[in-house]
Amino acid sequence: MVVISFPAPQPPGGRSITPAERAVAAGIAMGLSNAEIARSRRRSPHTVANQVAAILRKLHVGSRGALLAASIREGVTGAAVPPPR
Repeated sequence: MVVISFPAPQPPGGRSITPAERAVAAGIAMGLSNAEIARSRRRSPHTVANQVAAILRKLHVGSRGALLAASIREGVTGAAVPPPR
């Protein structure tokens, strides 16, 4: 299991990303599917899907690709480029 810790950024609109949402965003940055993120975090896929939706809303984006770009820009993932899979 990978544990990643990042400072809490303040996305546009003032709604901060939770630590759990940052972990999900980091999983997306690593190219993981919702199911893979759920397994690694010992959560249900439904919980991860809800967290992805919350991140999309908070960062005002409409796709995982846009979420990745926004989360890198906002410092959510702490990564400049996702690692190869």
